Amino acid sequence: MKKILAVLLAVLSLCLTFAGCGGGQGDTPDAPTFYTVTFKQDGQADVKVSVESGKGLSQSQIPTPKPVDGYIVVWEDVDLTNITKDITVNAVLKSIADTGLKITLIYPEKLPENLITVREIDIKVGEEFNLPELIVDAEDGGHEILAWKTADGMEFPFSGTYMLTESITLTAWVRGYLPIN
Repeated sequence: MKKILAVLLAVLSLCLTFAGCGGGQGDTPDAPTFYTVTFKQDGQADVKVSVESGKGLSQSQIPTPKPVDGYIVVWEDVDLTNITKDITVNAVLKSIADTGLKITLIYPEKLPENLITVREIDIKVGEEFNLPELIVDAEDGGHEILAWKTADGMEFPFSGTYMLTESITLTAWVRGYLPIN
């Protein structure tokens, strides 16, 4: 009887050991954790976006702030690439009248210096500006600026009004020269 009792206790002990490991085939993984990113703008309803822990928001998931007369409205600078807690992002108003911007122009290194007329343009937000043009002329070697582009390849027309919210650098794409970079 003692042997049977000892065997039963041993079997029971093994069963409890395996049951406590939690590694059985029927176990389900923990449900992912989600956090809330709340976008707040005075006078507007909050926009809440749910994000899985460790993931980020894509540009398309970030709401566009509502315009406010006389201001540029942007979201405060918050890292939204690796969400590990609830976050609140507030709208920030920048007065159009007080916002001075700079457009820095980069030309190909081999372009003759006498053809470069402007290297920087100071503007205010929403102000119209004209970018320098080069006319194809045999006397200056046939140089022509085909386009002005940002580092990410966005092309700017030679003149117009743009709602720039920050200073930018534009590179001249000149016929016969590869852009600098």
